[in-house]
Amino acid sequence: MASIFENQIDKAMGVCVKQFGDACVYIPAEGEKEYDIYAIFEEAETIIYYSGEVPVETRAPVLGVRLSDFEKLGVRKPKQNDRFKIKGKLYIVVQKPQDGWSESRLVLFCKGAA
Repeated sequence: MASIFENQIDKAMGVCVKQFGDACVYIPAEGEKEYDIYAIFEEAETIIYYSGEVPVETRAPVLGVRLSDFEKLGVRKPKQNDRFKIKGKLYIVVQKPQDGWSESRLVLFCKGAA
């Protein structure tokens, strides 16, 4: 059962997705079934990787998803190698998602036209 804090964070994320979100299609790696969701898409966000002692900064597409949307659809949360269709292009999740309280930020790689 979610705490009051988690419920409030989820509601806030819902407002953000409604205001700033894009229509997306979620395709789990192990299936061909597709699920329509809304998520916040950033085409080129700065990502910092820590490999050894030197941090490496790069730009990559990132998708902010509301985790409760997947629960409502009856599917598991996104993971590495899952796919998303966004704005006519196909993207793949390239690293293990970082879970937040109500959202997860997915680093993507563009595979080309959907």
